[in-house]
Amino acid sequence: MDNARVTKKLYDSKAMGSRRVGRPRITWEQDIDDDARRLARSKWRSTAMNREVWRQIVAEARAHFGL
Repeated sequence: MDNARVTKKLYDSKAMGSRRVGRPRITWEQDIDDDARRLARSKWRSTAMNREVWRQIVAEARAHFGL
């Protein structure tokens, strides 16, 4: 992905400011990792580069309640 793209900048950005009290929130990436683990997909980052295959995986995930 081109480093100048807005989506890449947002994906790699870090939030500024003070932290909240308690357990850290789950990030979007951690949530995707958990869902991929449940679907037995270990290399989701490289798979996501192929849009057709990624759409099939997303459709499969939609069929599972809670993912």
